[in-house]
Amino acid sequence: MSFLDNLIEILDGHEQHYATFTEIIGKLQPIAFLISASLIIAVFFDKDSFSRKYALFASVLFFLAYLGFAFYKITNYRP
Repeated sequence: MSFLDNLIEILDGHEQHYATFTEIIGKLQPIAFLISASLIIAVFFDKDSFSRKYALFASVLFFLAYLGFAFYKITNYRP
């Protein structure tokens, strides 16, 4: 078997992967809401205020938590 045949065999079950991915994304919707809410809050603060920086920092942390939880759910890897 060639490399391409192995790759096709791995990617053949894409329907199951899509179902798993949409299930994971659905479970992580509250974190996605917090990401967008903190970004919206940051828009209404002054350009130089600390509150804006805290809100942007919170949105970045929520995004990293979102990626971390998604990675954990997909791979079941735990450090």
